[in-house]
Amino acid sequence: LAWNPTRDALLTAGQDGIVRYWADPFAASEEWFRDAVDWVGPVRWCPAGVRWAAAVGRRVVFGAGANTVVSDPVASTVSEIAFSPTGKSVAVASYGGVRLLDPDSANVLRVLRWNGSLVSIAFSPTGSVVAAGCQDHRVHVWRVASGKDFEMTGFPTKPRSLGFNHNGKWLATAGDITISLWPFDGKGPEGRAPVLLKGHADVVSELAYAPLVDVVLSGARNGEVALWTPPTARTPFAMARLHGKIVQVAWGTAAAESCLRWAAADEHGNVLMGTF
Repeated sequence: LAWNPTRDALLTAGQDGIVRYWADPFAASEEWFRDAVDWVGPVRWCPAGVRWAAAVGRRVVFGAGANTVVSDPVASTVSEIAFSPTGKSVAVASYGGVRLLDPDSANVLRVLRWNGSLVSIAFSPTGSVVAAGCQDHRVHVWRVASGKDFEMTGFPTKPRSLGFNHNGKWLATAGDITISLWPFDGKGPEGRAPVLLKGHADVVSELAYAPLVDVVLSGARNGEVALWTPPTARTPFAMARLHGKIVQVAWGTAAAESCLRWAAADEHGNVLMGTF
């Protein structure tokens, strides 16, 4: 599911192959897309909340309301998608690298090649960098303008969750008992060691940077949930526990209360929420 970034509206999708749109008061939904063969994976809104995209098997569906266009199939099942910060392209993660697609036509704008399967993807806030977690326990990074690529290795599991902080100076990656923070300042991370955040007792399965401030929310396989204020503090300032592997973490803003809200969910359907 995906909340619209500009209004009280929600996209949902699932194994019935249907993308549904729900708007306040959420009493009923509109069917925006249906596929008779494949179930629908990730759904995403563009930053302006006008266009949406959904992964459907080996294809990506782009929509403006119920008007849709479908891409040609890629090499394998699409594992993740992400709109660029401008909304003018969508990064598609699958086998063979990242494909940047035009959300208006579904045409391929560019291919950032990698000989392997990708499991996660994220743009930097400026859109100049794309980072992806790989099936072979690596994180691969491309500089979009030049096409230059490099990788981080040594993760014991697949880095299924990664993300940049609000100004793009740090990339946080899961896939280990520690969280690795890679520097993306003027020099970039090439040849530099990451800052390691230590505090979880099991492999970190999910993480997310807060908007506007350098606070990280993370969850682990053993149900631990932690809040961090890196890079100065390298241990969590708060921890809690759910009953199973953390499968999702997320941030939201509560402008009227001048605070940020966070939530974490485990594999058994339990949800933990808090404020910062």
